[in-house]
Amino acid sequence: MTHGVVKFFNVDQGFGFITPIEGGRDVLVQLPVIEQAGLTGLLSGQRVAFEVGSGQDDGAASVIRIELLAANEDDGRLKRFG
Repeated sequence: MTHGVVKFFNVDQGFGFITPIEGGRDVLVQLPVIEQAGLTGLLSGQRVAFEVGSGQDDGAASVIRIELLAANEDDGRLKRFG
């Protein structure tokens, strides 16, 4: 999985972007992918591991799987489902 940093995430609009640590273009992440990971949202600056696929109807690259990296586990700002 690729590592990156959350550039921003807007829960109300249901999307955001992640900047890959290795460089390159920011990658779209949508709320359903966040919810599949058991999260309610993301915060700017959080470190994540993610997998990219063609998740949109137009074939554009987007995050299809995401998880928080250990450095974020104790920040207490996000609630997990269940």
